[in-house]
Amino acid sequence: MASDTPESLMALCTDFCLRNLDGTLGYLLDKETLRLHPDIFLPSEICDRLVNEYVELVNAACNFEAALGPGPLTPAPSSPSIEPSKSSIMPFRALKRPLQFLGLFETSLCRLTHIPAYKVSGDKNEEQVLNAIEAYTEHRPEITSRAINLLFDIARIERCNQLLRALKLVITALKCHKYDKNIQVTGSAALFYLTNSEYRSEQSVKLRRQVIQVVLNGMESYQEVTVQRNCCLTLCNFSIPEELEFQYRRVNELLLSILNPTRQDESIQRIAVHLCNALVCQVDNDHKEAVGKMGFVVTMLKLIQKKLLDKICDQVMEFSWSALWNITDETPDNCEMFLNFNGMKLFLDCLKEFPEKQELHRNMLGLLGNVAEVKELRPQLMTSQFISVFSNLLESKADGIEVSYNACGVLSHIMFDGPEAWGICEPQREEVEERMWAAIQSWDINSRRNINYRSFEPILRLLPQGISPVSQHWATWALYNLVSVYPDKYCPLLIKEGGMPLLRDMIKMATARQETKEMARKVIEHCSNFKEENMDTSR
Repeated sequence: MASDTPESLMALCTDFCLRNLDGTLGYLLDKETLRLHPDIFLPSEICDRLVNEYVELVNAACNFEAALGPGPLTPAPSSPSIEPSKSSIMPFRALKRPLQFLGLFETSLCRLTHIPAYKVSGDKNEEQVLNAIEAYTEHRPEITSRAINLLFDIARIERCNQLLRALKLVITALKCHKYDKNIQVTGSAALFYLTNSEYRSEQSVKLRRQVIQVVLNGMESYQEVTVQRNCCLTLCNFSIPEELEFQYRRVNELLLSILNPTRQDESIQRIAVHLCNALVCQVDNDHKEAVGKMGFVVTMLKLIQKKLLDKICDQVMEFSWSALWNITDETPDNCEMFLNFNGMKLFLDCLKEFPEKQELHRNMLGLLGNVAEVKELRPQLMTSQFISVFSNLLESKADGIEVSYNACGVLSHIMFDGPEAWGICEPQREEVEERMWAAIQSWDINSRRNINYRSFEPILRLLPQGISPVSQHWATWALYNLVSVYPDKYCPLLIKEGGMPLLRDMIKMATARQETKEMARKVIEHCSNFKEENMDTSR
């Protein structure tokens, strides 16, 4: 048991002061003077022993920040040493061995050359900053926040050389202080730069998952705008949806809560809609249906409605339509939800309000193409107003051929139901059919496309039928264009999904037009050549 003699108290106090220099003592180089922080109070006996042991202790009410100035302890250019005898701080030369840790954060002492400690916290370099975060995270969050802010600058302006250590320390700080605004802001900002593409190769799957978890924790626990924005931006550094799939439901729920239209922060909305769009772009239909039931379709429609009221067509508006296009792809339940929540009215209103917005038109028509693929929903599109709009869009030159192509796709599926399903007087079915032929003939077969097919099934079902030759022709043109311009991607897909025998059978059909048959032969030729060129001849 330690005694309470002045000698033992002196030893304990001295040890405490040395190990916590940044919170206890300041050192003036010009006077070689050790001074107490004004908030630290010690018994006079202990102060006397400190004075006698080291150097004169004066002016206890002075500013704690050490003042660098001319004097005998100006840092020398020689290699740094932790030997106490070489210490740049005079009082520490009497130490018998280097200190395990010396806290010099936010003091000028950390920039001295010879500091007798194995670990030093400070702001001189990355090592000192990381030492500060490591030492102060648990009990001194205000200092931790400032240290993380310095790490943020290092990662943003220079390069972080101890990436794994830095990431683990920031993750620990964010977990430890879930409701501390400063740490959540600085920590989430630091993670954005520490997870960007420059550092990606150095990070394991496990570590990147830990980052995702702590980012989602921050979004869940702290609703502050800057934290939310930083977290959303950090998620953009990951491969979506692949790296987020292990938290797929949770991340979608958090993003949909951010996209509540009552929130007015445009930058967060823009990033969150972009993330939502990416999350539903390349996932299976089960994922899309699950997200649709969470309120995804309704949330996007509300965002669109708000933008319409404000008469604004910005990235949020365009991304929202794009997200609806993706989430309705081969997902009938989501298509039905779009119709049930006044999606067609919003489509017409947007078309009227923003007649020159080409990308908007493309996204909207792409979505309606998905709706038209669902046989049970097509009767809802069979109105004079809708058919007239689709017919007029056949002549659109917006975004290359995309708007015209998608409008023709919608009409092709409607035509596929036959004359008996044409339940309107105007426009007449034959008139629309002629306009479709004219549109298809006007397109350049070598057009590069702004579209991504995961499956040809909706197109292939239009081939083995004779009730609508124009639908058959549109489907064949689509295949010919895609296998010609993007053979590496679409030739294998067409072969895999059984498109070749369907095309051969169509060529034999008496109802198919000659020009459609010629195009089908070219598709078969393209795919056959591709298959031969890529055949594995290795033994």
